[in-house]
Amino acid sequence: MKKVFLALALLPVLCFAKCVTPWEDVKSSVKDILVCRLEVPNGWLLQTSYWYTSTVIFVPDEKHEWVLDTNS
Repeated sequence: MKKVFLALALLPVLCFAKCVTPWEDVKSSVKDILVCRLEVPNGWLLQTSYWYTSTVIFVPDEKHEWVLDTNS
């Protein structure tokens, strides 16, 4: 339950943040949407921002197999 409150407390800060360390930039196919990811135990936190809207979700990936394509 503490993790949920922590995530909710971080939302206002994340609305205006760019992808900074330790967050990684994830290329979005939609213009003007900022997508960042953060490695956490058993998965990733994925943060999307568009203007004054921000969303943070947990993506399960226990082995951290999600590899970003850096060639494009």
